[in-house]
Amino acid sequence: MTLDITALPARHGDALLLSAGPARVLIDGGPSRVWDHALAPALATLGRGGPASIDLMMVSHIDADHITGILELTAALSAAHQGGKPPAAKIRETWFNGFTDALALAEPAPAEAAALSLSSASGPLATLFAGQGDARLVLSSVSQGRRLTDALDTLAIPRNPGFAGGLAIAGARRDDWRCGPLTLRVIGPDMAAVEKLRRKWAQQLPRILAREASEAELVSLDRSVYNLSSIVVVAEAGGRRALLTGDARGDMILEWLCAAGLSGPELHFDILKMPHHGSDRNIDLAFLSAVTADHYLVSGDGKHGNPEPRMFELLFQARRGARYRVHLTYPLGAICAHREFDRDGRTERLRCILERAPAGCIVEPADAAGGARINLSAGSS
Repeated sequence: MTLDITALPARHGDALLLSAGPARVLIDGGPSRVWDHALAPALATLGRGGPASIDLMMVSHIDADHITGILELTAALSAAHQGGKPPAAKIRETWFNGFTDALALAEPAPAEAAALSLSSASGPLATLFAGQGDARLVLSSVSQGRRLTDALDTLAIPRNPGFAGGLAIAGARRDDWRCGPLTLRVIGPDMAAVEKLRRKWAQQLPRILAREASEAELVSLDRSVYNLSSIVVVAEAGGRRALLTGDARGDMILEWLCAAGLSGPELHFDILKMPHHGSDRNIDLAFLSAVTADHYLVSGDGKHGNPEPRMFELLFQARRGARYRVHLTYPLGAICAHREFDRDGRTERLRCILERAPAGCIVEPADAAGGARINLSAGSS
């Protein structure tokens, strides 16, 4: 029995195919252009001339670099249905926490009620954010989440079945999700994280409506609150375990793992998908020392400076003397050549850090724009 993870070349986002025996899970779909260039071909290969069978499609959170490819997939499924053509995939169920789901958890205060209504209407929000540059990421994420909810309803794909309250969060299922030899356990977000999302929007909305919030505050709201609500799961098959983190923050992941009853040796995984594309803002030395792995999967093509040189430095420091592999989804040359990476001496810093990699560490960049694959059988390393 094998546990297999393929990280597609998803530009600056995530698109993962997880399999064990007959079980197939798709996690995220990357930003624009990933559907055409990577995800659609991967599903065609998986389907071998017919629809690919996907037992679970999971969207970790609503940021564009995770959800856009999934929206393009559901659009393709709708078009195939309307045209009487075979679909690219048959999807049994979906895990996805829409923005309005989180806001609707509790009886909303007036400001929260306004946020709930605005979040499903792109017109008023588009006017609100017009001309505010990157702050429109807030609008984009919210409206994309609404679009995916509508698409799943139209396609009759069950969303978050088995979760009490309708949200895919820790503690909301009676048991782990199972398909063949594969199990998935949701360890985050917890109710406290979702409540924080709701409260932060309630606090910010009056200033947003009054146009008093700065662009920096709006971008922070987009990046921190949505990332905070990333679905984090432990996947297991054949005695192999993978920790799949979305864009969650390391300290919160560690807190959720401990709340799930995992500690000490149980915090060592065969595969760890590094949070937020190898950003050094989502991890620290304490997290990397406590949560360890034999294989680290790092996505990112250089945009936003990810994977960060500092991330490698912290990992090497935390795992000094250990044996492990770091798998990159793009060639080093392509990462360093990205216009957002090759600045402020970042390329030279990365080169120097990798030259000092400890003897037990093997860094494996993709040898072409084909992503990365980790295939582990029982007893393999």
